[in-house]
Amino acid sequence: MKLHLTGPSNTKLNDTITITGSKSESNRSLLLSALFSDITIENISNSDDAQVMAKGLKISEGTVDIHHAGTAMRFLTG
Repeated sequence: MKLHLTGPSNTKLNDTITITGSKSESNRSLLLSALFSDITIENISNSDDAQVMAKGLKISEGTVDIHHAGTAMRFLTG
């Protein structure tokens, strides 16, 4: 998986961080991309947990069925 980070407009950060693509790292990367719009993520894990996390981060209100995704539950329930 590749993660592209950019910083504030006065700081030109343009680098790529390569991680393993595990579901745990994918979920954390998805959370970062939801918080910081300039992050680009490639090759997200296709695990159920990562899919649930991605869906949950896109929904602004209502109920999201997270099944048995513990990491998504921790991040999405704040």
